Amino acid sequence: ERMGYIKDPGLRTHYAQIAALNAAVGVLLRPQKAEGLDKNTIVIFTRDNGGPDADRNPYENLPFRGWKITYFEGGFNVPYFIRWPGHVKPGTYVRGIASSLDLFPTLIKAAGGKLPADREYDGVDLAPALTGKAPDSLLDRTLYWRKEEYRAVRRGDWKLQTTKYPDKVWLFNLGIDPVERYNVAAQHPDKVAELKALYAEHEKKFVTPLWPSQTRTRVDIGGWSRELCGGTHVRS
Repeated sequence: ERMGYIKDPGLRTHYAQIAALNAAVGVLLRPQKAEGLDKNTIVIFTRDNGGPDADRNPYENLPFRGWKITYFEGGFNVPYFIRWPGHVKPGTYVRGIASSLDLFPTLIKAAGGKLPADREYDGVDLAPALTGKAPDSLLDRTLYWRKEEYRAVRRGDWKLQTTKYPDKVWLFNLGIDPVERYNVAAQHPDKVAELKALYAEHEKKFVTPLWPSQTRTRVDIGGWSRELCGGTHVRS
């Protein structure tokens, strides 16, 4: 009702959600300040994935292509704000790639804990990048995603997606094409081969699942995603 002056129902819902979320963040932060805990508390604002398909709200992922379930930027390019008084200067912008996987090692170390050394961690400690000690340490990271036969790998600005249903390859240089309009896989076969090799090497570490998936992900060209017939049908 507060946004009733906006005629477009999707846009009205979008701005109403922003206003409600802003108020909810205040509900969380005010008691910290009142109890004197705000100077010794790390607050992270993020989300698990991109928004739903355009049928539900066409504004949520703009300007990015794709939606949650897809590996396009609209599927997992999300807000990632961290407030850490005395360590991170307000207004700091960190270049590179960060993931929610980084929260575990970052928070453990910030709290004075020590990670066991007998295992490999998917995330990294963000503190050197956040505090300015190593501001460019996140630039050339490599991250991987997989769901059944749908895979993605990103190293630096280059991101590769591959699917089996249909047999398709997407390659994007996010440094010059952040909204993934131009698939340049045909123009850069060497980069495709390089990123495929990276993923193949990474996949050697995987264990065989005890409960293999009984569904199949299909990725087509279009702009929306929807669950169909026991499997996931994704158009993007």
